[in-house]
Amino acid sequence: MKKILLVDYDQSSLASLHGILAKEGYLVITAADGQAGWDKYNKESPDLVLMEAMLPKVHGFELCQRITSERNSQAPVFIMTGVYKDRVYRTEALRTYGASEYFEKPLKMAELLASIEAVLGKPEVRPEFKPVEMKPLREIKPEPLPVAPRRREKPKSDDDGFSLPADLDRLSREIPKMRKPGPARRETPAEASLESLADELLKTVVVDSTPHKTGEEKPRGGNGNGHENVDIDKFLKSALAGFDLDKDKVKVPKTAPLAPP
Repeated sequence: MKKILLVDYDQSSLASLHGILAKEGYLVITAADGQAGWDKYNKESPDLVLMEAMLPKVHGFELCQRITSERNSQAPVFIMTGVYKDRVYRTEALRTYGASEYFEKPLKMAELLASIEAVLGKPEVRPEFKPVEMKPLREIKPEPLPVAPRRREKPKSDDDGFSLPADLDRLSREIPKMRKPGPARRETPAEASLESLADELLKTVVVDSTPHKTGEEKPRGGNGNGHENVDIDKFLKSALAGFDLDKDKVKVPKTAPLAPP
């Protein structure tokens, strides 16, 4: 890679030229005054020197003469200036101080780069600036999107709008709650007596229905089971005659058991 020594007191110009030359593929070394430029030249041995004519410490024309006067020096010197714009200065720089090119500012970059390339040859492309050969991409066909399965709606009842079986399951959990027994109700003495009397009546009326079997006896009248018909209405009237239902007191009459038929 070709090496260029760039000397300029103007920092903005120095940075701008450094970026342009580096992008073109040159290795750029910079200095901000004539003395630093002379030291860098001896240390780095550049292939070309590009300098401002008006430099502090060591004037640009003097620095150009030092470099070109070196016995083994083969580096061409390009002078650029924004002050010495007369034709006389150009002629003196080229003939007296040994400059190879003389450019007035503002610089024409195309002209400057063409002159540098004419002396140093076409710059090598830096690795970071090598164009990358792009291979054609394989054609990728879009895959069809998966179709989501249709969701089947649950049937609803026409009457209440419930959906099955979710609502049936909910009702099965709610119904037991509705069946919880309420608080126990205490029976009154009259209710207890009536219940006891009903039990006694059932025991009296529902007797052993098995008929008494005899050799000659035939069923007579009634219900055909060997017993005569019992008048239940008369029996209940006689049995309930002693109850005082208005005073929560029950008088149980003493009644004789029914005679067997």
